[in-house]
Order: sequence, then C-alpha cells, then structure tokens
Amino acid sequence: MKLEVFCIAAMAFSFGCKSGDHGHAHGGDDHGGGHGHPHGEELAAKSVTLWTEKAELFMEWEPLIVGRESRFLAHVTNLKDANRFAPVAEGKVVVTVAVGSKTMKAEALELARLGLFTPAMTPDTAGKCTMSLTLESAKVSETFAVADCTVYADEASAKAAKSDEETAGEIAFLKEQQWSIEFATVASRKESIVPSKTVSATIKVVPGREARLTAATAGRLSLESPVPTVGSYVSKGQLLARIQPTVNAPGSVGTLRADVAAAKAEHTAAKAAYERLERLVASDSVPTRRLDEAGSDVKVTQARLSAATTRLSSYSASASGTARAGSGAFKVSAPISGTLVAQSVTEGETTEAGSALFTIVDLERVWVEGRIFEPDVPAFEDSKTAWFTVDGRESVFDVNEETGKLVTVGHVLDPASRTVPVIFEVANPNKALRIGQYAKLSVATGEPALGLVIPESAILQDGNQSIVFVHSSGEGFVRRVVILGTHSRGLVEVLQGVAEGERVVTKGAYDVKLASSAGGAPAHGHAH
Repeated sequence: MKLEVFCIAAMAFSFGCKSGDHGHAHGGDDHGGGHGHPHGEELAAKSVTLWTEKAELFMEWEPLIVGRESRFLAHVTNLKDANRFAPVAEGKVVVTVAVGSKTMKAEALELARLGLFTPAMTPDTAGKCTMSLTLESAKVSETFAVADCTVYADEASAKAAKSDEETAGEIAFLKEQQWSIEFATVASRKESIVPSKTVSATIKVVPGREARLTAATAGRLSLESPVPTVGSYVSKGQLLARIQPTVNAPGSVGTLRADVAAAKAEHTAAKAAYERLERLVASDSVPTRRLDEAGSDVKVTQARLSAATTRLSSYSASASGTARAGSGAFKVSAPISGTLVAQSVTEGETTEAGSALFTIVDLERVWVEGRIFEPDVPAFEDSKTAWFTVDGRESVFDVNEETGKLVTVGHVLDPASRTVPVIFEVANPNKALRIGQYAKLSVATGEPALGLVIPESAILQDGNQSIVFVHSSGEGFVRRVVILGTHSRGLVEVLQGVAEGERVVTKGAYDVKLASSAGGAPAHGHAH
C-alpha cells in the first residue's frame, strides 16, 4: 500500500490526568477514563500519522516495555468523501508488533468512541521491532505500516531513549474538532498546469430555448391533470391548461360570431348598393364617380368579413370542445420541450388577456456569458481550450468540441466599461448548471508546464499574504506563507512554501486559522 505522507513524532507527556493537562480524554469507564496510568511516570510517548487514498491513521502509544501494558490510541478517519472527512463509525483493529520471529498482537473489537480504537498489549520480548495496524470495517478496510519501533527491556531504557523534537509553531486542532465540521486535506502534487485568463460570467438561457406562455384571452383557467409543477419536464405539444373565455370577453365565441354576422350584413348591403348604382350608371341617371365609391365600400366590407371569419376559424381550430372547460375553451400547450421553471397561475384563476401563465426552458444547452476587457480580446478569440467553474461546485466544466463551442466574442465595446461580451454554448446533460448562476470562465493562454499544485480552496488571505495550513501531524497544523504562480482549472501552482507530498487543508482552513489565535503548540497527550 503506497503511503502518501508519513510523519512520526515523539512527545513527552503523561497519559495520566494531571492539573494543567491539555490533553483530551478518550473512552469511557471500560477504558479507564478519568484515572492516570498506574505507574504515574512521564515517558517519551510516540505518535504517527499515516495517509492512504482511503483512510488516515493518527495513533499515539506509550513506549513498549517488557512486562508493562501499553495502550494505543488509534484515531481512524474515512477519506472517501473528499469534501468531508469522517470518523470511522464501526469495525475492529489489530496492532501487530514483530521482534524478530516473535509476533505480538493488540486487538480492539469495537470502538471506544466514534473514530477511536484503544487496543492494548503487554510485550514479552525486547528488541527492535516493526509495527502495523489493520483496520476492518464495512466502509473502509486498510493496513498501515507504522515503520520501525523498539520494545524496551525496562523503564529505564525507555526513559533514556532520545525523543524527537516537536514541530515548531504547530497549531492544535483536535480530531474531535476536525470531525465536527466540513474538513478535508489534499496532498500537494506535481501536475501540468496551463496559463490562463479568467473572467466573471453568468449562466444564461440559449435564445430560442425559452418559452413564455401568456393568456390568449380573458377567462377562467383550468390546469390539466397531472397538474404541471415547477421543476417538472414537459414535452413539446403537451397540454398544460385550458382557458374558458368569459361571456363578454373580446375573444369569446359569441362575440366572434356576432362580428362575423355584422360584417356579413355590411358586405351584403354594400353589394346591393353597388348593383343598384350599376343600373343607374347604365341609364346615365348618376355619375360614374358614385359607382366607384360603391365599389370601394364593397372591398372594405369584404375585408372586414374575411377578417372576422378568420378570427372565428382560428378560434375554432384552437378550441378544445371538452366538457371540463366547456365548449370553446382555448388550449395552452408547451411550444418546446424543457423544464417548467415558472408557473404564475392556479386552478380556477381568472386570467386577463396577455397575463403570464408558464415559463419553459430547455436546459439541455446553456450559455456561459462573461465580459472581457479590450486587451484580453485576442486571447479569447484565439484560444482552443476553455473551462469554467460555478459557485457551490468544485468540479470543472470543460468547453471542447464534444461539450460546447465559442458562440461569439463581441465586436462592439461598451463605452463605459470598455468590455465586450464573450459567449460559450455548452451542454448541460445533468442539469447541473442553473440559469443565473455565477461562474468563473477561463481560457488557456499558453502551453502546459509541470508545477507543484494544490487546490485553490486551500488558499487563505491573511493581510497581503497568501497562506495555507499544512497538516503536519494528526492534530497538528503549521501556518505557511506561500508564493503562488499560475491559476488553472481550480488548482494553483505553489512556487514556495509547500513541499511535494505535504497535505494542505482544503476544507475547514478558516477554522484552523481561528484555532491558531489561541497560540502555542498543541499538547498531544490524551487521558484515557
């Protein structure tokens, strides 16, 4: 099993409870909670912090002495959720110590408390040894190689052993604190990073992929069953509601029929007048001018009749004829397929002509629109690679030939801001992008280069300095001032301040910063 980071420290503290002890208690009565070690002696205790891809082990133990019981305090963290590390909630652990061919084991079949196992052993063979811890649980199983150790022949030998120095300036942030918040760390690593330019952007609807439905006439609205709800998907042509026009509404069937009858009567009268004048003109009883005027009246009344007839025909084509809404009801159907994002009416509501009913948006594709300053226009026009992030999500959305395209880089500068719009159209198959969301849009401006990177979320600003908190031991953190290089795709290049493989806090860094205000190095002793 490849270990990402290994750190071991020896710290002088008492496992007993003394006045002024800053350690925190673990375990209940079954594990000796509240009383000191029977020997009452201060010895150079050991601790180790190991990380794998799946779990973290922070373990402290009393020096291993022949004939004397030593207890291990094994804090185990599940790292599978990259956004929030959690204590292991069940399982068992076995600590194995080997001196030559002699093997000794300490087993804890259950947790002493959430995330903590407390196995104990009494060694019977002295000498240089190797140690490992094996975890078995439903969610994560792992074996940690703890590296070399020593089983001392007696207490005097243990006291004479050299203790490692503590890390200077280490900030205490206990496991119980880490587990109670959204907390995570990531190891720094070498990775290709692309120089880029970034602008603020907004997720918008693609023109032609939004439909705002309004009432064609005044009337009483009836919703279709199943009742459409905001957030539901609707298909093109799906019936959403019906409007039964009111009796005196301009678009009611009675009004339209009356309009047709009136227009027909006017047209009949005009034709009769024209025919009478034709006879009179033939006998030279009236001037020709009168016939021309009558001919114009015929054309005007014909046009009115045609218009009234067309309105009645259009109404009849749209009418539902169902019993629920009544004969002559208007259908309100979805003109496009998409997500119903707004509903402005309820069952039985009386609407006015032109009032808003529904809004439908096709979210399969969206626009990412930002504004770029005049000097940055060439970079966006010439770039072949683009990506963006949105608030609330750490994932990066790529814009490439498969997922999207550059729609335009504007050609008219805003005289006030000296910017032009830049618009990308991207696929949105999982509806992860929401209309109106803020985004950070980036384009590549150079060739990729290898650098040491960490997530941008690890960076805090402290005055005019960029800082990170390095996870130096299980409950210890070190504040580091960093010098940053290129930002790209949610990562940032670290030019100075962090070594490769060191773990930095990406979630909960501000809480560690607050803990640092207490000052001083952590006391790693734990009463048990």
